Amino acid sequence: MSLILPAQTTFELVFEPGETTQQALLDWSEVPTTDQQVEPIPTPPPDSALPTVTLIATQASSGATGPCQVAFGGAVNIRSGPTTGHPIIGAGNPGMVLLVTGRNFDASWWQVNLDGRAGWVSNQIERVITEGDCSAIALASFPPPPTPTPTSTSTSTPTPTLTPSPTVTVTPTWTETPVAVATLNFSLPPVFGSTSLTSGFVPDPYTVGMTAGGPANVSYLGGGCSGFATSAPSFSVNYTAGAFPMLRFYFIGNADSTMIINTPGGSYVCVDDSFGTLNPTIDFNSPASGRYDVWIGSFAAGASVSGTLYITESAGNHP
Repeated sequence: MSLILPAQTTFELVFEPGETTQQALLDWSEVPTTDQQVEPIPTPPPDSALPTVTLIATQASSGATGPCQVAFGGAVNIRSGPTTGHPIIGAGNPGMVLLVTGRNFDASWWQVNLDGRAGWVSNQIERVITEGDCSAIALASFPPPPTPTPTSTSTSTPTPTLTPSPTVTVTPTWTETPVAVATLNFSLPPVFGSTSLTSGFVPDPYTVGMTAGGPANVSYLGGGCSGFATSAPSFSVNYTAGAFPMLRFYFIGNADSTMIINTPGGSYVCVDDSFGTLNPTIDFNSPASGRYDVWIGSFAAGASVSGTLYITESAGNHP
């Protein structure tokens, strides 16, 4: 390969690596004038195994004076290294002039002084104007371009599989609600009324008709109490004691009956049969003054007994 190169120009001879060893012979001869015959230098046939030789003009020094610098005819990016892969660290704007401090291997990028930092600008851009004598500009080092951040690959999240929970079979538990049991309640109004009697009362006996029987099973009182009566007293007597030493209550009905009395002292007295009959009698010797609540019950559950209650101070009165 032969080339005719212009005088007063600095060139770089760049070899790309090949498979064979090559030698370069440079012969500087005066360029003949236009009226002289130039003997062409034969060019050897191309060989793919030969290395590629590139001649690069770094800068014509003919007539160039002053420091090497670049001026900007328009906005140009300034980077941290001589590739477009290096990050942008600034910009050259129209009218700005920066001093050149170095170059890359083929002088396609200038290293410039950007406010005390090393920046790089491509001189292949028309808006970058090189000025001054750049023949002595040396190679400059630069950091490698940053490694590209790998694009994250989205990983699909598997859809959870719902495992059905075992079905719980609820077996209902039947709680038996206890039925209210009827009991005797002396605070309720008496079914067949009440009266007040004072010792020596007349007529004697005092009588009141009534019907015996009810839902309350009086056996819960204990003490031999029996029969079924109403919760409320059948009759109530407010008695005032006096000269008579006995107070008797008896009932004569059309069926077997029982008697329960709540005394002024708050105790219950019960009886079933008396005087050889199915009729009840209760005597109080030296009776106390106060209220006597009387229940007449039927001996059989669910039975109803009609009859008369008698109250007397005479021992000769009885069923």
